[in-house]
Amino acid sequence: MKKQNIILFFSMLLMLSCQQSVEYYIPEIKNLNLELTSSNNLPVSNYIVKLYSQYNPDVVLDNNVSNLDGKVTFGSLAPTSYLVKIFANSGSEEIESVPITVEGADTEINMPVSLDMSISLYDFTVYVNEEESGRVMKNRKVIVSTDKDVTNIVAEGITDSEGKITFQQVKDYTYYINVYGEEGVSIAKQLSFGVGRNSTSYSVTISLPRRILHNADFVITGLMVNLKGYDCKDVGFVSWDITYPGEFEYVQFMALKDIDFRATSYCMVTSWNGTPTPMGWVEGKNGNRTTYQINIDEGTVKKGDFFIVGGRSRLLCGINEDYISPSISADKWIVTKNFYSAAGDDGNGAPAGGYGILDGGGEADGVAVFRGTTIDENTVPMDAVFFGANLSSTHYYQIPDNDLYSRINAETNEEQPYFGMGSNTTTMGKSLGDVGDFYLLGGKVSPEAWIIPRTPDQHVRLNWKEVTPTLDMIETGPNVTIFTDDE
Repeated sequence: MKKQNIILFFSMLLMLSCQQSVEYYIPEIKNLNLELTSSNNLPVSNYIVKLYSQYNPDVVLDNNVSNLDGKVTFGSLAPTSYLVKIFANSGSEEIESVPITVEGADTEINMPVSLDMSISLYDFTVYVNEEESGRVMKNRKVIVSTDKDVTNIVAEGITDSEGKITFQQVKDYTYYINVYGEEGVSIAKQLSFGVGRNSTSYSVTISLPRRILHNADFVITGLMVNLKGYDCKDVGFVSWDITYPGEFEYVQFMALKDIDFRATSYCMVTSWNGTPTPMGWVEGKNGNRTTYQINIDEGTVKKGDFFIVGGRSRLLCGINEDYISPSISADKWIVTKNFYSAAGDDGNGAPAGGYGILDGGGEADGVAVFRGTTIDENTVPMDAVFFGANLSSTHYYQIPDNDLYSRINAETNEEQPYFGMGSNTTTMGKSLGDVGDFYLLGGKVSPEAWIIPRTPDQHVRLNWKEVTPTLDMIETGPNVTIFTDDE
């Protein structure tokens, strides 16, 4: 009985002790904010600051670099005595050592540190030119910032007639130099550059990509050449219990200005080559389907927008078995043509039947666009591209001066007005086969020039058995052509 009473007694003591609150000691955590200034009352930026315990000065507790305003923050410090050492940005030369005590009163401790040293300010000149040619780039906006995202801008200005701008009273720091086009919209180049300590003045040259001038109101940006399944069927054809809405092939363009095609007409001509003839882009007027013309004389487009010319279906990637691909609205697919059973416009091209107007197999084929609808074998297109693997001879197709072709050979200075002549041999890639790929031509273009040329062999698969096709895949996805209005 006595033993049971003792056990009961200790059990009650244990229960009572569990009901008592237990207090733990939580150390106070402080933030130490230092502001470094020089003897000539300027912020000491871009210097290394190391933190030590005064009780163990050989061990670095933390280190940081002073920002543009000479400020450094050390966080999560327990109240005690510390030693702060300031070094040049190489980290080898100690400038000064300052003892600091963190008290327990405040969570934020702000402490000015005056250093026995003089700070210089510098002149910084940025030169902007064009790659390869070295042509100076005047009227280009230059922004100097301390970060890649250009959120902390230090200075900005416009290059002069010599393609330069000089910033004065620049602090010692590593900056990001950003160059923009004439309207200051999209970034053209970014460079990290250090200013300070090694000289009294600094300069840097930034070379922007070479601009390739063109003479086009709109340019060719994509080709739906070989769909998965049928490329071209007449309206009313039935398969898999689906009634076909017409031809599926199309060409995608990008407008480089606002255009009302009802007031200003153009035409598109495609070529399906056998043996090239001197008639070039109007060979189809001989009653064959080597070339096929579609007049663009309806609809409107806005500068920078994509638009489409093609068959009557207005489908993104046609019909494959029982799958009907997404429709493209009429404000984007502005012109449709019955190229299955109707001749080309202005008598240029016989009906294509089930073959369609785009081939891309065997001999290289092409697409060209012209101002106006009346053309002959001597008319120079405003834009043209060719696709397919083989190039056996000169094709007699007039070519424009653009990012892919040149009417004058840059090396020999000789005339080369036709595709396949001299250096005019670029195609956008081989035949893609029956896989449903769309040619993405890519590049970056302004109303006056190609900033980045179009690139061959870029495709996006629009085969519904492998992906879920959407219009964004040819307008906003990777490798699409980019419009800029400020280059």
